Amino acid sequence: MQTLFEQLKIENTYELLFPKKEKGLAIIWLYERVKNGEFENGIFKEKEIHRAFEAVSFIRHEPLRLQWTIYNNYIIELQEFYLIYNDEDQTYMFTDFGLQICEKVHRLISKRFNPTIIELTCADLHVKLEVAVTEEQIKNWLTIDLFKSRTLLLEQVDYLNQQIDRSVTALSEKAKRRKETLLMALQEIEEQIDTIRQQNKELRAAFRQIDRMNDILNSHPARDNSEEVDDLVSEAISYFESIYLRLAMVDSRIDKIQPKIKQFFASLNRDIFNFKVERFLYYLLEKKPSDR
Repeated sequence: MQTLFEQLKIENTYELLFPKKEKGLAIIWLYERVKNGEFENGIFKEKEIHRAFEAVSFIRHEPLRLQWTIYNNYIIELQEFYLIYNDEDQTYMFTDFGLQICEKVHRLISKRFNPTIIELTCADLHVKLEVAVTEEQIKNWLTIDLFKSRTLLLEQVDYLNQQIDRSVTALSEKAKRRKETLLMALQEIEEQIDTIRQQNKELRAAFRQIDRMNDILNSHPARDNSEEVDDLVSEAISYFESIYLRLAMVDSRIDKIQPKIKQFFASLNRDIFNFKVERFLYYLLEKKPSDR
C-alpha cells in the first residue's frame, strides 16, 4: 500500500489538491456565492466559473486573457477534487472535499473564537459516549460522532497560536517606527497577549468533559473484544492528549513572550525618558539668558 507521500508524488496529484493562486481564488469566489445563496441549491453554470476567473484577474488590474484550451484545462483540473460536473444539464457544484476546504479556510480567516460551541460539542459527545455500550455503538461514536467534531475542537486551539504569531509579527512591524509609536504598540500587544491567555483558560474550561470521556474510553469493555475498537479508542485518547498538549504550548509561548515584552517595555520607557531629558537640557543650553 502506497504511503500518502508516495501518492502525492504522482504527477499533478499535489497540484490538483492544492491549486495555484488564480484557481484557488476562483474556487473561493464561487464558494462565497454558494454560501450567500446566489446559486440555487449550490448549482452553477460554466459562465459563473468564467466570472470567477474574471474577478481574480481584476486583482492584478488587467483583463482576463485565457485561451479557450487553457481555460478549459483549468476547469477540468478543478473537477478532480473541487467541482462536480453534471453532463445532463451542463452544471457544476462543489464536491464535499471542496466545501470542507473552503469552510476550513473561512473559519481560520474569520478569526472565530467561541468556547461556548466547544463546551456544547464536548457535552454532546460525552452524553453520546455514555450510552455507547455495545461494540457497534462505541465504533459509531469513534468513527462518526468524534470524527465530525475533531477539526472543530483543534481549530480553536490553533486559532490562539495564530493570534500569538500575529501579535509578534505586528510588534516586529511597529518596531520599525518611532519609539513613541512603539511604546503604544507594546501596550496594545501586551493587552492582546493577556486576552489570549484568558481565552486559553476559557478553552480549558470548555474542554472539561474530555477527562470524563477519557475515563469511559480507557475502561470500555469493547476494547477487550475487538482489536479494531481498541485501536480506535487509543487513537481517540491520543487525540484528546494532543489537545491538552497544544493548550499547554499556548501557555508556554505566552510565558516566554510576556516577560520579554515587559522587559522591553521597561527599557524603552527609560530610553524615552533619557531622550526627553537630554532634549530638554539642550533646549535650556541653547536659549540665551534674555530668552529664558
